[in-house]
Formats: sequence, C-alpha cells, structure tokens
Amino acid sequence: MCLKVTPNDRKFYLSNILVAIDYAIKEGAHIISCSFGPEENNHNPQNAAQRDALRNETNLYKKAMDSLKNKSMLLVAAAGNEAINLDDVEFYNPCTLVRDYPDNLMCVMATDTQDKRLVVRVATRLEGSNYGPRTVSVAAPGNEILSTVINHTWANSSGSSMATPMVAGVAALVMSIMGAGDGNFYK
Repeated sequence: MCLKVTPNDRKFYLSNILVAIDYAIKEGAHIISCSFGPEENNHNPQNAAQRDALRNETNLYKKAMDSLKNKSMLLVAAAGNEAINLDDVEFYNPCTLVRDYPDNLMCVMATDTQDKRLVVRVATRLEGSNYGPRTVSVAAPGNEILSTVINHTWANSSGSSMATPMVAGVAALVMSIMGAGDGNFYK
C-alpha cells in the first residue's frame, strides 16, 4: 500500500503522517515504511518552545506507535542523513522511539558500496547517514539507488530514505514466510 503524506509543497506535516499511519492500521497493513525524516533539525531544540513542540510531536508519534503495538505491526523508519549519533539525542522522531517500541519500530541507516555507513562530502562539510547502536536497528544499501522522482521519471538518490524500503521489503518477505504473528520476529 502506497500512501502519500506530502501535499504539493513537498513538506512533511505530522498531521498527514499520522493520518496515513491510521489509514494503514485500519486497512490491515502489517508493515509501514517511512522513507522520510524531519524537514528541519529536530534533534537539538534551541529553546523551551521548540522543546515543548518536539515533546508534543513525540507524544503524538507515541499514540500512533501504541496503535501499531496493539496490532503487532512494524514501522520501518529512515534514520536520517545529518551524520549524527541518534543515541545521543533526545528527539529524532520516529527513530528515537525505538527505545520505547523495540518490537514495532526499526530505524534504518544507509550504507555505501563498501557496506560502510554512508558519508558524503557536501561543500565544506560531511553529511551522512545517522547512526547509533541503541537506536539504529539495521543498515541497508543507500548509495546511488535508482528511484522514482517527480514528473514520472527516474534518478539515482542516496541516503537512509533509499535504504528504508529495502528493509521494509525484507520484513515483508519474512512475514510472508513466518506469518503475521505477535512478537519481534521481524528483527
């Protein structure tokens, strides 16, 4: 099941994401692939208002995750591409929720052609897949992956958003063999 969560402005609104997750639950999906991360830096709030907003966002994600947990569903989420250790941050939704929902959430890091964490130089700084042994569940190829793009065409792209669908696909294959049961058999 493919669900669009971005309007024409191509921004990710939490309300759209939560509606899509709710729809997937109601339609009986077993695995949800979230190949997107936050639009803005949400791991390092600069003031109390930003921290409160991130706490509210986290609570909304937790409600969605509670629903997934009750249905024994799996959410596969991109780790993001800021080259940060997610174990060291309080907020990076939904990935940092893996600490609370280890059976229902997998956070995916991207690897390069040498099966190492994807790191690329952009101008004068390094960017790369986020990582963290307690937060990131698995790594998958995420370098120069052929994917669809706007205007009904194809292009190579890199990052954890390219790795995440591969992991969701493997989880679906595992589920097709083992069945959709309770527990943490995806991991």
